[in-house]
Amino acid sequence: MRTTTILSISILIIVGIVLAYFFFKSPRPIFVLENWEVTANRTVWIEFTYKTNKRVELVLIDPTGREASRSHLSAEATRDSARLTPFEYVTPPAGTYRMLVNCEGKRIFEKSFKFSGAKIEIREVKVGWRYEETLHGYVLDNLSIELVNSGDLPAYCLGITGTLDEEGVFWKWVGKYLMGRKTFSWKEKPIVGEGITLALQPGDYKLTLKALRTVDESIAERTVIVHVP
Repeated sequence: MRTTTILSISILIIVGIVLAYFFFKSPRPIFVLENWEVTANRTVWIEFTYKTNKRVELVLIDPTGREASRSHLSAEATRDSARLTPFEYVTPPAGTYRMLVNCEGKRIFEKSFKFSGAKIEIREVKVGWRYEETLHGYVLDNLSIELVNSGDLPAYCLGITGTLDEEGVFWKWVGKYLMGRKTFSWKEKPIVGEGITLALQPGDYKLTLKALRTVDESIAERTVIVHVP
């Protein structure tokens, strides 16, 4: 009888330990990536919504294998973002980016994002001329340039430069990320060569335009024939 009682107590103790273990055991960490999109503001980001039951660490690796960003995500939040590049005002490279999520020293989630990169084109170009009596010729009164990014990553455009028959040079500031279709328009004599406005006579001229990523690196180029009436 006493042996049976001791055995019963032992079983109850074991059951109690097992139940306490499962009751007090920390839940297995989970991470679910729900939605994501690429955005640009000073730099390029992957903005995403997520669910997690613990505080986790997120690391984004760029196509070269370098760390682009690192952050910690809270279980109380549902939205965050990760940089595609640690630098501002640059175009991120094409290739495969890897999102790694770690918790308590273990990898709990991984996803790859493959991008073909930005693809910039100069499409529609419109010019308007104005006759200047004092210069005895025509000057460029207004200029409109359509830039199209048909790629899957934003491209940073520092500015647009152009030459007119390899003589006059103009520079116009853009300072924006391009995604999709965007038209830029300027007025008030955008063509200037070393501070001197060019006065043109009627005829056809070759206008070469470049969209620049930096002062010495172009992302798109196009030459058009413009007519001065």
